[in-house]
Parts: sequence; C-alpha cells; structure tokens
Amino acid sequence: MDRRISTKLWTPRRLAVITFILVLVAAISALLSYLSTPRARVEKDKLTIDTVRRGPFQEYLLPVGEVRTGPAGPEIQATVDRYDAPRLRTGQRGEVEVGGRPHPVEIAAISAVDAARKDPEVRFRFVGEPPALQPGQALPVRIPLGEPSEALLLKRGPFFQETGGRWVWVVDEARGTAAKREIRLGRQNPEVYEVLSGLAPGDRVITSTYGQLDDAEELVLAE
Repeated sequence: MDRRISTKLWTPRRLAVITFILVLVAAISALLSYLSTPRARVEKDKLTIDTVRRGPFQEYLLPVGEVRTGPAGPEIQATVDRYDAPRLRTGQRGEVEVGGRPHPVEIAAISAVDAARKDPEVRFRFVGEPPALQPGQALPVRIPLGEPSEALLLKRGPFFQETGGRWVWVVDEARGTAAKREIRLGRQNPEVYEVLSGLAPGDRVITSTYGQLDDAEELVLAE
C-alpha cells in the first residue's frame, strides 16, 4: 500500500518550534540590551525627590534685604537684579516674614539703573505697625509680580545647573529604578519651575544633584 506523504508546510509542531525560537531570540535580545545599558546604583535616602503637581504659579522676586533705621521707623534695603528693576514701581506691595508671621511692606524708592550701578537698590517701608527688628538684621523680601496662574509645578533643585532643565531622572517606584526623560520648562520663581512638557501630575522626579550620573542610562535605587 502506498504511503501518502504530507506536503503541508505549516504544521502545528513546526509553528510551535518557530514560535519558541522567536521568543527565545527576543528574550536573549532583551537580556543583552539590559546587560549593555549603563547603570548606577544610588542610595534613595540620599536623594531629594519631588512629586510633580498642578497648582497656582506666582512669579516673584526674593531679594535679601537689610534692616535700617528710617525717618519713620525700621526700613529694609535690598539689591535687585538690574533686569528685574523695570518690573518694580514705587508703592508696589510685598511682604517679609518675621517670627513666622508675614508683615506687609511697600516699595518706598528705587535707585536709578545706570552704567555705574549694575544692580539697583530698593528701599521698603512697613505698611502698618512694624515688627520688632534690629538694625543690620537680614530679611528676605517677597515681591509678587503679576497675577498667579494654574500650571504644572516642579520644585527647584541643583539638577537644573547640570541639565539646563532639558532632562530629569524620573523614578519608577514599582521597579525601584529611575530613567532619563526629556522635559521642557517655562517660567520659574525662587521655589518652583513651570513644566511645559515631558512630565505629568504624580510623576516622581529627582531634583538633587546628579553628580557623576550623566553617563548612566538607568539608576538602581537602593533602600
């Protein structure tokens, strides 16, 4: 009796073997990629990590002033950047914090900006009863600029000096790792940056110094 020879090419057994080979090749490729990725191991408790959030963004200046005795009581004299001076005007309000309490102040005078004086001086007087102060005492003055607006916010940190705000390390809590991600920042104040793209609310970002981590492509976060 003649034997019939099957001419079917894609038998279930052949398909299973080919599928196994493809899966094996993919696994080996993923392993080689993992092994070739530059990594750095860092201790998580030595990092500063901020959670990206949505909130009101307020532009403001924060010059540190010195308490002086004026004709009507204590005043504060501070130096501001010459490029910020055009945004200030006599009578503009600000505040200082003394003993955990805010005290309103207003600009009494602004020195002229000229070639001889790179950074102008601003003199503030207290609005209402001034707090108890000592001449020579240093106080930061918060001067709001414009109106607050809703924005995506990331705390300021040393990372900016090393990346220019072009990328950050984003933490994957589930895997215990961090990966680089390109971002774009907008306005900033002394506390936060405005995030324009690359991050979403809830993202965890390393904002402390990146040191010698630029050559790594992934961070392993040790507890």
